[in-house]
Amino acid sequence: MKEYSLYLDESQTHDKDDNQFFCIAGVIVAKEDEACIQSAVHRLKEEFWPDYDNPGAIILHEKDIKAAANPFFRKKNKLSAEYQVFKQKSVRRRLYEKIEGIFSLDKMTVLGSCIDVSKLYQYFPQEILADRYLIAIQIILENFVHFLSVHNGEGQIYYESRGEVPDRELQLRFNHIKAIGSMFVNPYVLQRHLREISFPSKRDNVEGLQIADFVPNGFARHAAGLQTKDSTYSTVRKYRYAGGIADGYKRFGVKFIP
Repeated sequence: MKEYSLYLDESQTHDKDDNQFFCIAGVIVAKEDEACIQSAVHRLKEEFWPDYDNPGAIILHEKDIKAAANPFFRKKNKLSAEYQVFKQKSVRRRLYEKIEGIFSLDKMTVLGSCIDVSKLYQYFPQEILADRYLIAIQIILENFVHFLSVHNGEGQIYYESRGEVPDRELQLRFNHIKAIGSMFVNPYVLQRHLREISFPSKRDNVEGLQIADFVPNGFARHAAGLQTKDSTYSTVRKYRYAGGIADGYKRFGVKFIP
């Protein structure tokens, strides 16, 4: 079986009426393409931090790039030294173009789920509703397994650590779905194609997770009706998994709920 990794990150935003939008999304990478992605990320870091002894050790983080664009953070000097360079709009734009260029290598497939939390609460009272992580990860797992089944592969999932307790809770949700199946995929198929989920920390400097970091925010902002131009969204959306079906990316790529 061919080996794949799914790198996931999460983002949450609000629209002008304070409605919540929560997204988990990321990228699927074949094991044979990992070296290509790693090299591309290293070259990007060398370009933006040429004066650093070890630019490869710097962690790409979209939140810090957004902070560099925020006058409040600039005024309070809350930016780390390596992110001072992104105070300039032209440098930020060039970074996004370079990340979009990594997607254009056509070595990654986008997968995710985005929840309109406020609308979901209209349909299901909060006290009876399953939590958002279980809802989102169930859809992501069944669509990842769909991808793996089509490609005769098995897959490992990497989710950036949020701390011991949140990681343990997400591990339990993963185990639960893998054991009993999802709404559309039976447990035998899930267990045949899925390996495990692990939770590297940011300091582990995992290139796939750093690329995944630039995926969910654009989809969450799009769902909220907010501008997405200062992001990779316009390019990333083209690489959503479609399941071999016309317009299937709406169901298999990034599923919007409800």
